[in-house]
Amino acid sequence: MAAAVAGLAAVTLSSCAKADPLVTAFSGTRSDSVFPQCWGVAISGAITASSCPLDPTNIGHLVVHAGSTIGVNVTPAVAADGWTLEINNKPLVPSPLHTTYYRFAVDEQSLSQAPLQLTVYALRSNAVRGVWLYSLTRAG
Repeated sequence: MAAAVAGLAAVTLSSCAKADPLVTAFSGTRSDSVFPQCWGVAISGAITASSCPLDPTNIGHLVVHAGSTIGVNVTPAVAADGWTLEINNKPLVPSPLHTTYYRFAVDEQSLSQAPLQLTVYALRSNAVRGVWLYSLTRAG
């Protein structure tokens, strides 16, 4: 009986674990939400983008028009610790964001190099704790 109760308690507790946070990117009427490639909550120390194994089935995809607005939405928990983003390894913001939403436009010249890689980084004490990837392709 005690073993059954202990087993049930383990199942109940594991179902209460928090899911990795989604990040949603959108442009126009299109959006895509993805889970992180890596999430460092259970990892001691910071993770880096190069140490994060790429899962090609977990990359968001957006088709965008030149000059259109691209929005990125993160969870309040990610925003509280700070986050940043870049396109093709070029930072889009000079310092970490602490809001749940950021938007920007991609110009014609940048889209001529499409597909572009949008990378979102969750931070904690300025170290990377999560990585999300998107592929931005040119409409038309």
